[in-house]
Amino acid sequence: MTQVLLVGSSAGGVGVNYNCDFLQTYLDRALGINNVQVSCAPVGGLYFPGFAEDRGDAELSPSLFSDFSDGVATPKAVDEVGYTYLAALQKRYIPPSCVEAHTEEPWKCLSVAVMAASVQRRMYLVQYATDPSAMGALGLEGPRCATCNNTDHTTCEGRRYIAYWHRAAKATFNSIRQTKPDDGFFLASCIVHTEGINWGGQVSIQGYTSFDGLADWFFYQTGSAGAAPRFLEDDCSNPWGGPCNPTCQTVLSEDGESKGFGGFQTFEQQQAPAPPDCCESLLQTLCGAADNCRACAMGNRVRLQEAGCDRPQIQQWCRPAAR
Repeated sequence: MTQVLLVGSSAGGVGVNYNCDFLQTYLDRALGINNVQVSCAPVGGLYFPGFAEDRGDAELSPSLFSDFSDGVATPKAVDEVGYTYLAALQKRYIPPSCVEAHTEEPWKCLSVAVMAASVQRRMYLVQYATDPSAMGALGLEGPRCATCNNTDHTTCEGRRYIAYWHRAAKATFNSIRQTKPDDGFFLASCIVHTEGINWGGQVSIQGYTSFDGLADWFFYQTGSAGAAPRFLEDDCSNPWGGPCNPTCQTVLSEDGESKGFGGFQTFEQQQAPAPPDCCESLLQTLCGAADNCRACAMGNRVRLQEAGCDRPQIQQWCRPAAR
């Protein structure tokens, strides 16, 4: 035996991140097996992404949905208290490499985005960019709660939060691409937890499934004719900045209905532009107190476009009489 691949899904994916280097050390030192190379593949284990644009620290998780809806960033102390409590509750093993890199704030190592960046072994991360389980843990219940009649994800604020999370996940994976070139990933744009990207799933990017990408990466086939790229990421677009992969519809519920759209009933509904009132709501949040409304709008033009704003709407709203 010369190769070991450690895999896990959901909570198991979290465990893979935390135990990848440990397994290599255990084989080398405890068992004296020095000729085995450990590689790891977590699926749906990103609790949580970093690079949330409102937090001021790329290692902090996205803001709570309640804070985001109120137009404020979640205080850093909330992360510290929450992660410290989680560490005490779970008695989770924290790899020394992460703790050594965060001697002043070791609690940050409870964030998988922070942890994954410090893993020394080769990693192939498989993830949805808008995971309803992770978003639900921070307060956006709608996409993961099929029976509670919660539709907060289809509101203006819900759509904005999903788009905000989507950008944070993409930025997190882009950092991995830049800092860990031996790693690989499969980042699909669907509102699903792990269904469809577990091994054997049919969700695809550029015609490759997660298993295709993992296999070619694991056996060092990247770059060979017909092999999947090392980094697979959707390049599709959504009018309001949310998920956009049409193969999400291959994820089916037990009754045979598609469940790949996170509460949006069809791909077409998910792809529809945001309701007209979303533009005014976001303008008020971003630029309501700005001294120069038009300059503020220009600085936030991408987010405003995702909310359905066009130039005439912005110009009209920015007139003093309109506010």
